[in-house]
Amino acid sequence: MYTHPDFTRQGVGTLLLDLGEAAARAAGFRTIELGSTIAGEALYRARGYTEYHREVMTGANGLVKTVIHMRKSL
Repeated sequence: MYTHPDFTRQGVGTLLLDLGEAAARAAGFRTIELGSTIAGEALYRARGYTEYHREVMTGANGLVKTVIHMRKSL
């Protein structure tokens, strides 16, 4: 997920994480995983996610991004 710059630091990301985690729990999942960018890493760490793998990927447009694979027990 990405939050529009006009709405960052207003709880939008936290709300979306809460909704997604609640839906996963309701569906019987006990662990949740995601791929974070560098910009989102602090939010996910603050929400209890831990990194288990990091990789650099190149998109079809040539843009290079670091993807931080993270997980959390529900």
